Amino acid sequence: LSLEELPEVLTSDLVISNYAITECKKHIVDLYLSKVVRHARRGYITGNELSEACYTKNQMERLIPNALSVGEFPVTHEGNYIMLWK
Repeated sequence: LSLEELPEVLTSDLVISNYAITECKKHIVDLYLSKVVRHARRGYITGNELSEACYTKNQMERLIPNALSVGEFPVTHEGNYIMLWK
């Protein structure tokens, strides 16, 4: 579903993002966080810090309750990370 097609709250057991959410501008991430990510019981994000228009890893950790980031292995690019929550 596109962002516009999503209900105000979409609950799920698991959210997975392979870089996509960390490459969106902050105002788009805020919408996905409020509609989807914060309502998921668990999550897995492979992330990066693409530009100043996007949230950093530390900012994402603060925005997602119970988030924990770990280093990517094998490292595909310097600064990539894995973020998990439950």
